[in-house]
Amino acid sequence: MGIYTGFAPAGKLGFKAPYPIPEEHAGAWMVIELSSGIIGKAKGTVECSDVLNQPQHWRE
Repeated sequence: MGIYTGFAPAGKLGFKAPYPIPEEHAGAWMVIELSSGIIGKAKGTVECSDVLNQPQHWRE
């Protein structure tokens, strides 16, 4: 997929949020590559910490 040097929209890279995100806010769900070459090899649903992985934090 390429080399990433900063945060990028997670959904466009194949990473799902733990809860649905309205399309108009999809760009706010971001990931960053901590080890070179990982993005493009890993896909799936991102798991947040227990504190942030609550539905009340994911709605408007």
